[in-house]
Amino acid sequence: MEAIKSLLCGDVNRIEDIVGLYGFSNIRSNGKRIMFAFDDESKGSCQIDINTLSYVRWSDDTHGDIITAIMNKTGMCFKDTIIDIKNKLGISNQNIVITKRTDNCIFKSLNDKLNSIV
Repeated sequence: MEAIKSLLCGDVNRIEDIVGLYGFSNIRSNGKRIMFAFDDESKGSCQIDINTLSYVRWSDDTHGDIITAIMNKTGMCFKDTIIDIKNKLGISNQNIVITKRTDNCIFKSLNDKLNSIV
């Protein structure tokens, strides 16, 4: 993910290209942000900050980053989105490592504290 962000941060043309490749429309920049429409809206309801890649979609109050925007548009999971973006940017996918949780508890530290009390 860092490879994606380091390649895109501050690069207006590359961000616009990626946004366009995923089917967003009415793409335009004001120097600090890229505005675009999620669908075929006449005006852009979305924006991405050029330097931080933070994303907001005003019509449904969605916030995140450029990866969130692409996930919402395509319906792909996080892993598939990262792989797809990297492919489009020409970045190798060799370093993607997926690890499985071994503790079977999302709130492990809280669970440990509760067990020590009981």
